[in-house]
Amino acid sequence: MSTQMIHVGPIDDSLLRLQPFHISKHIWNGAEDNVLKVRRATQSELRGVEIPFVWQPYLELLPTLPPYCFENSQVWRSTVPLIDFHIVEYHYADRVMQQFGMVQHIPAPPIHPEKLHDLSLRGKDNTDWSRMHVQFVQEWQSQLHHVWTQLACDTPHLSNSSEYMVWYRKHTRR
Repeated sequence: MSTQMIHVGPIDDSLLRLQPFHISKHIWNGAEDNVLKVRRATQSELRGVEIPFVWQPYLELLPTLPPYCFENSQVWRSTVPLIDFHIVEYHYADRVMQQFGMVQHIPAPPIHPEKLHDLSLRGKDNTDWSRMHVQFVQEWQSQLHHVWTQLACDTPHLSNSSEYMVWYRKHTRR
């Protein structure tokens, strides 16, 4: 059997970034073709591996977008209701401040108007949802009054001892 050099072409750095999370192995199936199998690493294989989290995953994409995508972009950081006919859900920008390059603070408790979750659509075929949800429509229309502003984050990682991380560990499941 002779040794054969395979030229893989240009290196795709995005694949190398995922290397700690995947296990790959070369399997020869006895034929002329070779198969490279890749599988997701198990939790036990990842124990002790520092997994980097990209808080601002779209930075490279943003310059490629047309200008109209950035009109009123400050709304991305607002906590307002998103309304689609009978469905009203809040957009909680304050829960992902690092995604906007800002220091993460302890978020306010979520807003859950009781009447929304008790809503039945039975017999409401001709409902004017803009009148039914007038308070949420008004809140959406004043969205620029609900924009979060924080200090810029000078480090890509939150310290385990930061006020937010201490709060986070107390309030999440393990």
